[in-house]
Amino acid sequence: MQKFIDRILKNKLFFLLLIFTNSLSSAVTVIGNSDAAICYRYADTGSSSKASMSICRDVLSDKNVPDDLLAATRVNLGIIYNNALRPQEAINEFNLAKLNEAAKPEAILNQGNSFYLLKNFSLALEKYKSSLAHNIKDISAVFFNMGLAYEQIGDNDKAIRNYQKAIDIKPDTFIYLQARARLVEQGLWNLKEG
Repeated sequence: MQKFIDRILKNKLFFLLLIFTNSLSSAVTVIGNSDAAICYRYADTGSSSKASMSICRDVLSDKNVPDDLLAATRVNLGIIYNNALRPQEAINEFNLAKLNEAAKPEAILNQGNSFYLLKNFSLALEKYKSSLAHNIKDISAVFFNMGLAYEQIGDNDKAIRNYQKAIDIKPDTFIYLQARARLVEQGLWNLKEG
């Protein structure tokens, strides 16, 4: 297993795998046993199956679903599209979800993840910053995602500062510590300096 992990890290596939972890996206919580709740659970667990997309779309076609629940479902469907490497479809869902103020911060963050997948790192950073301005709940994920994007454009100082902010907020989050360890191993992050 360790050889597999080492190979992933060395081949920079690490970033592609990271974008799909729960700590980088922000699913909108829906409780209960409804299809909307099932859609949320699929998004929250990293699903990319056609069945998960179908359940989410069924919610969107139900005329009796309240607007907040529709917007939450759009965010969760967008996450599933990102997980399936279909970022353009995800962006479309996030654009519709952003029309609802309650879903807007999570829609913006996840839209940033779509642009990250499209390798448009400057637009991803813009979306991440916008999600902070819209008071997203999990700011550690935003800082971590910004770290990833800055690292992709070669600004390691900003990447490290953002990773450190994420670690300061959630010091026990494995994926955040893993990014730091990787940069330390590459000689890019000196822990004595911060």
